[in-house]
Amino acid sequence: MTSKAPWWVAVVLLAAGCTDDGAAGDAGPEADASTDSTADGDAGGDLDAPAPDGEDDAGDEADSPAGACPAVPDPAEVVIRMQHLRMTAPAAMAGALFNGLMNDLLAAESFVWLTRFSGLGSGTLAVTTGSGHKVPERECTYAYLTLEYPAAETVMTESGLEFAMAGAPIPVANVALWARGTTWPDEPLTVLPLRELSIHGAFAPGRLAIGSCDEVEGTCVDDGVLESRVTVTDARATPIPSLGITLCGLISGDVGTPADMPDDCTGPRPWDDEPDTTVDGEEAWILTGTFAGSAVNVEP
Repeated sequence: MTSKAPWWVAVVLLAAGCTDDGAAGDAGPEADASTDSTADGDAGGDLDAPAPDGEDDAGDEADSPAGACPAVPDPAEVVIRMQHLRMTAPAAMAGALFNGLMNDLLAAESFVWLTRFSGLGSGTLAVTTGSGHKVPERECTYAYLTLEYPAAETVMTESGLEFAMAGAPIPVANVALWARGTTWPDEPLTVLPLRELSIHGAFAPGRLAIGSCDEVEGTCVDDGVLESRVTVTDARATPIPSLGITLCGLISGDVGTPADMPDDCTGPRPWDDEPDTTVDGEEAWILTGTFAGSAVNVEP
């Protein structure tokens, strides 16, 4: 069993349809280097200070990059579509090429991650997060994939513009992504089997965005933070059919015979990237990243 890690990134990009010009395609805005997340989970950039007591800034559209989307903001609820994602771990996902792939798929709307925050301004937020898809012929309108990849629900605390988990992380969240040019109901490129998902960060003034992206400059400020776990068992059970490998082979670097997915992660240890934590006694990798997003309309 040998590691084929040096070539997997190129294969991923080819399978995802992101190498038309020999690069990662239109990878979307890149993260501003000055806003990289730190080891202690800082979302990056300057988190906005809480609004003064009695001041409600939930309807202030002028300060939001979301513009007129949604056209009539709900002061008590917002749905954020992820615009930019910067993976920082595990190592196989933290490089420029893989991050370029993720952001290319986000820009192409083949990868749609939605998060609804309800109860804005109350101090306690009901949150629904998970996979979605673009609604055809409806500008700035999306829908959750409630049947195929059910969204996860949790409760968060809110302090001014900042939000954080109110209790334990989300036990399980399966987030699907498709190759460029495809989307639901096509077969996804893969599904991220996330365990113990935690999200925190800060809204931009107006609560119509998390962080910001400048499409002209091609930069993003990420003010959201993700942390999760991917178990070896889940990763081995997550095929990437177009590559002939599993998510476990991709992360660990231990890829066996081409197109023989069951033999991934069965080679001698240590692997190129060894698991660095456990979930209920199972070996797992820590998955972390930062993100930015803006408000969208969502069909019921």
